[in-house]
Amino acid sequence: MIRRYSVLVVLIAVFFHLNNCSSKKLKERQDPRDTLVKYRELRNEWKLAEAYSLLADTCKSYISEEEFVAYNMQPDSVRNNYKFTIIGIDSLPVFENSDFARYKVKYQSVILNSKDTISGSWDYRLLFEDGSWKIIWFGRMASLASDHLQNQQYDQSLVLYMVICALDPYNDIALRGLALSYINLSQNNDAINAAQRLVQLKPDDPSAHTFLGDLYGSSEQFDKAIESYSKAIDILPEPVFYINLGTVYKMNGQFVEADDSYRKSIELDSLSPQGWWMLGELYLYNLDDRAMAKTFYNKALQLKPMSDYYQMRLYYGYALLLYSDAVETDPDEISADERKLLLEAKTYIGKALKIDPRSSEFSYLSNEINKQLMGS
Repeated sequence: MIRRYSVLVVLIAVFFHLNNCSSKKLKERQDPRDTLVKYRELRNEWKLAEAYSLLADTCKSYISEEEFVAYNMQPDSVRNNYKFTIIGIDSLPVFENSDFARYKVKYQSVILNSKDTISGSWDYRLLFEDGSWKIIWFGRMASLASDHLQNQQYDQSLVLYMVICALDPYNDIALRGLALSYINLSQNNDAINAAQRLVQLKPDDPSAHTFLGDLYGSSEQFDKAIESYSKAIDILPEPVFYINLGTVYKMNGQFVEADDSYRKSIELDSLSPQGWWMLGELYLYNLDDRAMAKTFYNKALQLKPMSDYYQMRLYYGYALLLYSDAVETDPDEISADERKLLLEAKTYIGKALKIDPRSSEFSYLSNEINKQLMGS
């Protein structure tokens, strides 16, 4: 019994010794902020070769010192016209990983020519590597990945974003790019996994939740999409979030809830045409109430135009509504009032065709309207 007790005491002593050594080792680590401040000072003084020496070796594997300097160097007119000052460094969570550190660096930039002051922030991640903190930097690779994504070269963007996310798991921009690359390659589950990691990284960011909701919606996981959009609204009740929520309710056949969500978006911003248009679409196609649909379409048409895609869909929907009203009673007998409806429908389908003259859907409705007008 005494022997067992002695062994136990030794084991406990060893445990506390190792634990104290580990804690001491962590305490002895240089404060990551010191490296970050030094790096920013070197960047602000345009000492880029010295700044490069503070990068993590994993990052140096993808860019040489000469390439780093060339990528970041600015003309004299730019370098000599700005003065940056760090005004705060906020720590960000790293999921209990002691080898990573995350910070938001708040700064002020004074434009020397005009004396104007601009405030902003940079996000930085650091890696504890070979006994010291090093800066994680994938600027050039991130730019190239973004270019591939914009140019719809999704295979290329995917590879680059995978490399960045593997070495920098806290890079929210790369995670979003990774998800977009996956979704455009029809790898929906992988896209959702990347978006879930983004939400874990930024749980208080409503745009992260709506992004995940978009991916759930495109994968027809409507209940999960509704949950994601609802979380975004809990954080920040933006009109567009209610529109997103209403649209997924509509896709899920929950028309009453969709109606309520669209109306809440209008309560927050009655001058946004999108909420009125979506209500018109709901009442025209799902609730079979053309009178209410017409009211909502008219309201949307009186407001500032939306993007081309949405605006041409608004024109088309309204033209279809007018056409349906004109031929509802007797397509072979067109009255003067019904002819006016057809002429107005022709005007709006013409506007839709002006935006997209190749649309077979628009062309078909235009031909049907013209047939009725010629017959009358």
